[in-house]
Amino acid sequence: MPCTGDFTAFPADTLKVRMQNAGGRAGISQTCYAVWQSGGIRAVYSGVNASIFRQFTYGGLRLSLYQPIRDALAGRDNKTPSAGLQILAGGASGAIASAICTPADVVKLRLQAGSAHYRGVGHALYTIASTEGIPKLWRGVGPTSTRAAVVAGVELGCYDFFKTRAMHLYAVDDGPLLHMGSAVVSTLVAVSVSFPIDVAKTRMINQSVGIKDPSAVVYRNMLDCVLRTATERGFLGLYQGVSASFLRQLVCNVVTFMSYEQLKNELWIEGWRGDVWTGKIAAVLQTY
Repeated sequence: MPCTGDFTAFPADTLKVRMQNAGGRAGISQTCYAVWQSGGIRAVYSGVNASIFRQFTYGGLRLSLYQPIRDALAGRDNKTPSAGLQILAGGASGAIASAICTPADVVKLRLQAGSAHYRGVGHALYTIASTEGIPKLWRGVGPTSTRAAVVAGVELGCYDFFKTRAMHLYAVDDGPLLHMGSAVVSTLVAVSVSFPIDVAKTRMINQSVGIKDPSAVVYRNMLDCVLRTATERGFLGLYQGVSASFLRQLVCNVVTFMSYEQLKNELWIEGWRGDVWTGKIAAVLQTY
């Protein structure tokens, strides 16, 4: 599910990363033209294998962790979880999944930035580990996990909150329109809150590519990166590439959440038996 959404929205993600790393204030149209000129469709989808690998690991893990963590925090009563609890559960699931899967994020951003020549995910992992050391695969784990906690907390928490409240208070049917609306609201809030952290994460992970250059900018930590970016480029510099990020997250979340709900209804409602899975998977695939 996360892989499908991520592949669909990947071109917008590439634009976001290039805009965040750019020294100037190029807009989305100029960045799009520059990326296309640098290699056409290959440049647009540079790092897509790493992105799918990241979503297969991080994306799947955070979705899988959310409901068990939420239910554990809520206790055994059947009351609707509070908004704070839903955000806390989302944040915990995002932070745990991101901390485990940081190497996938490092490789994805290196490939998308276009600053290093890796042949693929495996080659990138091996090259970084052998030339920079295994700990460098977890470069930026602090800002990466922090961003993931904020994004997952807001995305999953807001999605769950909006959906459950609409169903219970306004008797809205639990269907595709509700799932899409919940995904749009959660995306808008998540991008607005988390984008400065996303900028810091991207710049810190990619700074090691040019680390031997005396003129290269090296940030001490996430706070240093945020403050220096705001000082050098102004407050809006913390939101450079936000339009591409919102577009990417919107497409990704709508596809992911709607697919998640469809598969959950089709597969989980009748249990986890192998015969149920076989028949239901075939039926779900036929609907898309």
